[in-house]
Amino acid sequence: MTVYRPAPRYLLFALAGLVMAGLFAWELTRRFDAGSALYLVISVLLVLWNTRAALTRVALLPDRITLTAPLARPREIEFRQLMSVTEEGRMGRALLVAYHPHTGDGLLDLDDVETAALPMLQDQDTLYATLAKRTPA
Repeated sequence: MTVYRPAPRYLLFALAGLVMAGLFAWELTRRFDAGSALYLVISVLLVLWNTRAALTRVALLPDRITLTAPLARPREIEFRQLMSVTEEGRMGRALLVAYHPHTGDGLLDLDDVETAALPMLQDQDTLYATLAKRTPA
């Protein structure tokens, strides 16, 4: 089993957002301003989103990948479910995995497609090559 960890930039962005949230909170203690309150909420949401991305883990097993994110149930995607794997994004390239979900009886629902957006990962090129090779043509 190989575990891929997110890029360190998520932790850096979370820390920067925490500093910004602290500054906006300090400003609100001095004088209430609707703009500062709005930016405080936005800063806190950015901290939460980046912290969740920083704590996400992607495990590559012999027959599947497992995506484990905080406050979400682990998602397992078997290689036979894969439909496509692409790299998406402008500021940073992240993997987007499209796959066919299981039906209640364990078969694949070929009429439905779900996606899993992975965060940017360390050694992402290796994972991308492995998934692209295992994706049915």
